Amino acid sequence: MATDHAKPPSASDAVLEMYAAINRADSAAVAEMIAEDVVYEDLHIFEEPMRGRAEVMNFLNKFWENCGTKLNFILDGITTNDPTCCGIMWHMEHKGDHFPCSKGCSFYKFENRNGKLKLVYGRDVMEPVHKHGLGGLEAIKGVLDRHESC
Repeated sequence: MATDHAKPPSASDAVLEMYAAINRADSAAVAEMIAEDVVYEDLHIFEEPMRGRAEVMNFLNKFWENCGTKLNFILDGITTNDPTCCGIMWHMEHKGDHFPCSKGCSFYKFENRNGKLKLVYGRDVMEPVHKHGLGGLEAIKGVLDRHESC
């Protein structure tokens, strides 16, 4: 009797599969990877986290309606040492060219749900369109100074 000793998929395997599905606008494949109770933060776009698979898929469907497969996520780096969590660095390309202001990093947490890894938490951080340089530090100092005088 043969025993299957195949290594179970890791978080990095799941992320690679998820981004391949996102790049081909495969809504069904992406939805299958997301837990019903997922919490997903996009710190560049939304003030509040998206809660639940339906809300995340609504966002992705809007992305595909507007961009189709014209923009592709290219993974620049990925962590591979944790079976349930994964960090990535990425950028977007259009027809093989870097798309402006599209670098980011993401963190993902998966849980084994009935033998399949499901995304339960995600956080995306994307580079800002406007770069503040050292002026950003002065703005932070101003906020801190105002806060201390309260």
